[in-house]
Amino acid sequence: MKNKRGICVAIACVLLLLSATGCKKVQEPTVQGKSPTGPSGSATMVASEVVQVSPEEQWAIDNGLYLDESPEELYQKALAEGGKVVIYTASSRHAKVKADFEAAYPGMELIAYNIQTGELIEKLRTEYEAGIRVVDIVQSKEVSGEYTIDFFRPGILHNYQPESIYGNVAEEFKRNVSPFFVELSTWFYNDDAYPNGAPINSWWDLIKPEWNGKVIFQDPLSSPSYLTLITTMTRPDVAEKMAENYKKVFGKEIVLDKDEPNAGYAWINRFLKTDYTLTSVADETVKAIGTVAGTAQVGYSASSKLREKALSMPYIQSDLEHFAPALGVYGLNFVSIVNEAPHPNGAKLYLQYVMGGADGNGAGFKPFNTFGAFPVRPETIPPKGSIDLSAVPLFEIDYEYNLNSMNDVHDYWLIRR
Repeated sequence: MKNKRGICVAIACVLLLLSATGCKKVQEPTVQGKSPTGPSGSATMVASEVVQVSPEEQWAIDNGLYLDESPEELYQKALAEGGKVVIYTASSRHAKVKADFEAAYPGMELIAYNIQTGELIEKLRTEYEAGIRVVDIVQSKEVSGEYTIDFFRPGILHNYQPESIYGNVAEEFKRNVSPFFVELSTWFYNDDAYPNGAPINSWWDLIKPEWNGKVIFQDPLSSPSYLTLITTMTRPDVAEKMAENYKKVFGKEIVLDKDEPNAGYAWINRFLKTDYTLTSVADETVKAIGTVAGTAQVGYSASSKLREKALSMPYIQSDLEHFAPALGVYGLNFVSIVNEAPHPNGAKLYLQYVMGGADGNGAGFKPFNTFGAFPVRPETIPPKGSIDLSAVPLFEIDYEYNLNSMNDVHDYWLIRR
């Protein structure tokens, strides 16, 4: 009798779970890099056992974040829930998408708030903890691991990766976040002053006496992107590569000073002893280098600034393919849906649109498909003259190391600056 009762309870639980999902097939979620059977607490049935899902995961299932719905289906659902999409974004370019999106889907309204990255993180965290649910989408850039660890893993932000949009995207990019496009930082030079190509091709070149007074670097204390870069240099496996490259540049093994734990720290320490210029504004770097013919300086800034060569800075140039031991780390721009977003169907509709639609080349992605940035969808046609991202030497990313070590590297830089 006890066995029969246990079977009945299990069947009831299964029926309850099926009714909650509308008996539809749910795609294997890639949220936080875990499947429904993983340790995130997602629902699964093993024999007659039902495992409880987390409230955040259940919200994602209930709102179809693992379904691949057509834009037409989503459009009708979006109108029924109010016809609005609210986005917090680190890019002003969503304002350029607004008119085309609203024309393509009459009755829809895109409300975009352009917020600096650090402020966006704090605004999102503060509002969410206070129970305020006004935003549907967050678009920002993951570099340090803060978004992955503090927002995606707890389910505050959800990945939405329908097969029709993300089916061909590399697993590396969609493992933690829903990727949008990739940005890098690179060394810029003036191609009038250096007509034969980039005058530097190693991090160690920058500590040579001939570059004193000619280097502009982004202040790592003002940007998580650049703090992540120098933190990555100190990671043991990367520091070994820095040491190997030192030998190639100077013809001898590096000898570490007593306050240099490894070659990554050594680069920081020795660079800070040179005559350099720091800036916290990317535009300042490219303006200083690319505006006037013959400028002798080099500067490190966002690769997307290469688009300015055709606009207002005719002399900027960069060699993305030949820098040792690597050019830097990539920043992964992402688009995500906020847990308990008030307009989930509008959010899904807009995300499909801004990712370029069915073929990756729709109007929604055009403002982001610029020279110096890299679309994550291989079907998206990049601007003429673009190189393949695989040709760029980059350091591997370790988010856990970054977050565990950034404070130490921050202090190391600050003390020696």
